[in-house]
Amino acid sequence: MDHNFSRSRFLAGNAGHRAGLVGFILVIFFLGVFILWRDLIVEHMERMRPVSMQEQNFRFKETLRKVDRVCLPDVLSLRAHEASLPQQNEQNARVGRFVRFQSQHHWGIGFNNLWLEFILLAAIAERSNRSYVFRDLVRAGGVVPPDGFDDTRPQMFADKSISPFTGMLAGPVAGGSRDKMDNTPLAVSFDWYEKVACPPDEIRHIDANEIWKKLAIPKRVTGEELVEIWANLLKNTPERCVDVEGRRAIH
Repeated sequence: MDHNFSRSRFLAGNAGHRAGLVGFILVIFFLGVFILWRDLIVEHMERMRPVSMQEQNFRFKETLRKVDRVCLPDVLSLRAHEASLPQQNEQNARVGRFVRFQSQHHWGIGFNNLWLEFILLAAIAERSNRSYVFRDLVRAGGVVPPDGFDDTRPQMFADKSISPFTGMLAGPVAGGSRDKMDNTPLAVSFDWYEKVACPPDEIRHIDANEIWKKLAIPKRVTGEELVEIWANLLKNTPERCVDVEGRRAIH
């Protein structure tokens, strides 16, 4: 009888320990759930809170300071890279064919829109068998002096209103190499095109507004059709150097 009583007390004690352990685990679990939900609610309320212009400017400046801590190339390094592209040589300056889209956006809209336009215009240049001419970008809120910026001082491009194109993009659209079997003309920089390859008296100026009227391009033309229209026009233009101008962009 004593043996059964002791066994009962032992089992009861184990059951009490198990119940206590389960209770402790449940408390920890619900405490974690509470903390998680509290953080999510606080984060949601923070996002929904109206943000003043002063606070937006502060956040933007903080972002720039964080960017400055990253090992980004300085303006001088980017300029040197753009000036040393192998396709920017004496022979290409004599016989190469180029197109510079003066009507191309390079400021005032989001980078995603700029990127799409770069790809579209580079595709037109590629199909017309011409080198695409890339240009500098202007950071939001930046004001570009008439004669440009002085790049004699090494400085992070995030600190300036102007950003070299190759600081934002790479690959063929920024003068990068292609497959060895691909003979498509490589992109060149705005400076090299203007100062070396194409003197002002050798540049053919095409008004995009007039082309839209002359070719009677329909308003509901597809993207593929529009690229082919402009590619054929540029391919059949005899001059080596072409500037596409006008207030109306190609697309």
